[in-house]
Amino acid sequence: MRLKKSSTKRGRVERMENPVSQKQRQRQDRNGAYAALHGSKVGIIIDIDRQGLSFRYFHDATHVQDDSNKELTVSIFNQDGSSLQHLPCRVIRDDSMLSEYTFSLVKMYKCTLRFEEMTAEQQSQLESFLAHFRSGANTGG
Repeated sequence: MRLKKSSTKRGRVERMENPVSQKQRQRQDRNGAYAALHGSKVGIIIDIDRQGLSFRYFHDATHVQDDSNKELTVSIFNQDGSSLQHLPCRVIRDDSMLSEYTFSLVKMYKCTLRFEEMTAEQQSQLESFLAHFRSGANTGG
C-alpha cells in the first residue's frame, strides 16, 4: 500500500491506496460471476480455471467455520443466469485480504478452491463456462 495525497474543500487528506488499481477491481467485479461454497461462503469470483477458482467474500465473525481439507461442493452463478451446480472441491486456502480502507470494520477474505473429480457433464459445463468467462461476454457493461 502507498500513501496518496489529495485535496478537498476542508484541506489536505491522506489515505492509504491499495496496490490493486481501481480499474483492476472494477474489471474483477464486472465479470458477473459468483461462487457459493455450500453451507458457508458466497462471493465474487476473482479467478477460475480447470483446476479451481478463487473468490473474495465478506467475513462474518459470527459464522466461523473451518472448511479446510473437507470434501465440499461449490456452485457458480453467472450474471446471465446460467449456473454450474454442486462441483466437488476442497478449500486450499482461506485468508484475509488487505482492506482498501485502513480502519475498515468489514473484513474481506479470499478463498481458493481446488476442483475434485467431476463427471464428464460437469467438466463439459465448466469448459463452456470458462470460454464464456474469458471472452468477457458477461461483463455487464
